[in-house]
Amino acid sequence: MFASRIKTQLLLISLAPLLLVMLLVLGFLVGTTRDGIEEQVQNRGDEIAAQIVSMSEFFFYTGDMEKLSEVVELMINIDELISIKFSDAKGRILLARELDSVNQTIRTFRVAIRNQDPLVDELIELAATSEPATILGYLHIGISEDRITTQLQAFYIRTLLIGLVALLLGLVLAYLMSRKMTSALSSLAVTAREIELKSLTARCPENGHGELLELQHIFNEMAESLERNEQHMLRRIEEATRSLNASVDELSQKNEELAKQRQEAIELERSKAISDERARIMKDMHDGVGGQLVSSLAIIERESDSEARNNIAATLRECLDDFRLIINSLNVNANNLDAIMADFKYRLDKRIKSLSISLHWQIDPKADQITLQPQQALHLLRILQEATTNIIKHADATRISISLQSDGDGVQLMICDNGNCRLLERNDYDASVSSEGYGLTNMQWRARQLKGTISFLNNEPSGLCVKLILPEFVIH
Repeated sequence: MFASRIKTQLLLISLAPLLLVMLLVLGFLVGTTRDGIEEQVQNRGDEIAAQIVSMSEFFFYTGDMEKLSEVVELMINIDELISIKFSDAKGRILLARELDSVNQTIRTFRVAIRNQDPLVDELIELAATSEPATILGYLHIGISEDRITTQLQAFYIRTLLIGLVALLLGLVLAYLMSRKMTSALSSLAVTAREIELKSLTARCPENGHGELLELQHIFNEMAESLERNEQHMLRRIEEATRSLNASVDELSQKNEELAKQRQEAIELERSKAISDERARIMKDMHDGVGGQLVSSLAIIERESDSEARNNIAATLRECLDDFRLIINSLNVNANNLDAIMADFKYRLDKRIKSLSISLHWQIDPKADQITLQPQQALHLLRILQEATTNIIKHADATRISISLQSDGDGVQLMICDNGNCRLLERNDYDASVSSEGYGLTNMQWRARQLKGTISFLNNEPSGLCVKLILPEFVIH
């Protein structure tokens, strides 16, 4: 499209002077010809009018209308004459003869008829002191302009044809003369557009002549310089980018280390604050609530033996055991899974010692490498406590089996008995078969808090099993 614009501009530059000269010449010819034709028409009209006046002046002067009519009939046959009228000095029509003039353009002439004999015209002209002749009337003639119009139209057509031929010839000559220049400029424009679009390897073919060839050569040298500068700039940008990336990576690594150190410091401070607060709470609970429970149990045990005294003492012992469970779960130094299970076994042995219930205990040695958060330890101990309490109170069992296995993917805890409680079907626990007092829903809630699963199964040949599975991501 750019090349097309160059061609158009060159053609306009070449043709503009030609067109201007043609227009001036044609305008001059048209004006001169039109003025000449107009002058011919005027001369023709004056000539015919003078001829009619000379032929009719005597008859008009003598008032011989018959002869005047003969003159009119004779002169009306002259070419281009359309109408002849005679009027008196006051403008009244005395004699008129007019041909059909439909669709014709008419030019009128009016000539005065004076009271003098044509034979004495020269004497009157020689008498310098003679008075001018009196006007007897007027001659009116109408001349048709159709022939003149036809001549003008023919002239205009010839002029237009000559102008078109000259214009066409000028276009051909301008095209032939500007073709070579247009081709050189077009290739230069195309290459410039490619360089504008970041194609710095583009080069202009050197197909011009003279100054155009020199311009193309200079343009190609400029393109090569741009390409070299671009390559140099890209190398410098690449080096700067590598250096900047290395600095950013180093800075990012240092930031990560600082963030890690900061987080470790925050966690250490938080752990210390939590540990201090837990120690304070444990001490306050141990010295306060624990001391009150021990004192109350000692006082009630000094009372005489009775059912009320034994019930109160048993309740106080259960409260004291539950209190110790809470204290142990808050102890950050006692959250090792093996230690938690050992402490629970010790307290459970004391509870079932006088109940004729045997305890079978099997703990994986890997439990010593597993630790739980305080809240996790409390949920686990609550599940163990709820399960064993249900067995002791409701199952009428003579044997409790507790096993804990670690397979690398998590921990599996099994609590089984040989009592008389059974589920309706050998399937996972369904709320529709729960027994009052077993607290199974509470154990399920705690298992969900541990992100684990708990199931209740029938033991063979009798009793129930509680199966708790903790995933690997829960334990540490």
